[in-house]
Amino acid sequence: MNQESGQLASRGGRVLQWHQAWRAVVFLGVLSSGLFLQASGSVPTAPTEASPDDRELGEVMQLLKSRYADPAAVTDNKIGNASLSAVLNRLGGGAMLMTQPALANPAPRPILAELLPGKIAYWRVATFKPNRDWAQLENQLYDWQKNGAIGMVLDLRDFETANDYSGAARMASIFTAPGETLFTVQGLQIPQQIYRSTNTSSKRQVEMPLVVLTNRRSMGAAEALAAVLRQQAHAILVGRSTAGQAAYFTETKLSSGRYLRLATGQASLADGTQLFGKPIVPDIALYIDDQSERLALEGSSQDGTAMPSVQELTPRARTSEAALVHGENPELDEVLSQQLVSKNEGTKNAALQDVALIRAMDVLRSIQFAINQSQSRDVMTSKK
Repeated sequence: MNQESGQLASRGGRVLQWHQAWRAVVFLGVLSSGLFLQASGSVPTAPTEASPDDRELGEVMQLLKSRYADPAAVTDNKIGNASLSAVLNRLGGGAMLMTQPALANPAPRPILAELLPGKIAYWRVATFKPNRDWAQLENQLYDWQKNGAIGMVLDLRDFETANDYSGAARMASIFTAPGETLFTVQGLQIPQQIYRSTNTSSKRQVEMPLVVLTNRRSMGAAEALAAVLRQQAHAILVGRSTAGQAAYFTETKLSSGRYLRLATGQASLADGTQLFGKPIVPDIALYIDDQSERLALEGSSQDGTAMPSVQELTPRARTSEAALVHGENPELDEVLSQQLVSKNEGTKNAALQDVALIRAMDVLRSIQFAINQSQSRDVMTSKK
């Protein structure tokens, strides 16, 4: 066996160990938790000009028939004589009418990279445009790994560049084997595009447990990235279901002046699993208030660090036997006190707690605990 094959085999063994540790964590309970409106009446004796609404309906239906990523969803027997609004509602986010275009390239937002408490690497990705070049960003990650980082959290909850599948493939390459097929994008007018791992070297790859954070803002290329990392890098997904819009989108201006945002190509994994129209359900589903999560993300974006949002909360007071005898309840008193503070100061303190990120860190700590326990048992067994 040559050196490169030995390195890949070693990495495969470590990935299997993390996966087994994750299964052990779950088992032990460490982680609880028609196409046109039909006319009625008599036929008019003279031709009449179509109304603006009818023209828009016709244009939208023609575009759906010729370009939509999932042709089976817009067949006559599926949409029948439904109104335009009913058709768009049926397609969910796959087709949307807007007054202004929305796919203009957003201003690049750097990847937030920091080492969180407990030696946990953290990247938050809004666009696949690192503030440094990829080599510098990866070198920092490898240094963290070399110095004992126990795992990594990849945060896709504030994603903006839905169409950047090449960027998704570039990031996936850091965590997957060289040359592997990652995902494909294909549509009626889009030839199949195959995205592969661009990392051609097996010398250095991330070799630590990976957790991916998702929510409804995780869409398009972010969904393809999350799905392939779960399949090929044994990543654990935490948070809320994704948008179910793993597609390539285009925008067309209609005669009405409005724009049709349309999914024209759908993404699939290497094994043929189609991602478009199917939200990715996380392995650990959380129920989080949208506003609280938004405030936590915005707060850390302004500060340039996620550190304040994962600080430990003040320990809760526990009900003692003496308190019960005297009819007292320290926990209830604490809750009432916190509600009073919130009323006076707003929800700032509560919003700063990033529940999903804290849970992701707990997952990595739990995996590390399971691995340490397993290694301790192996040592004890070898001494007998």
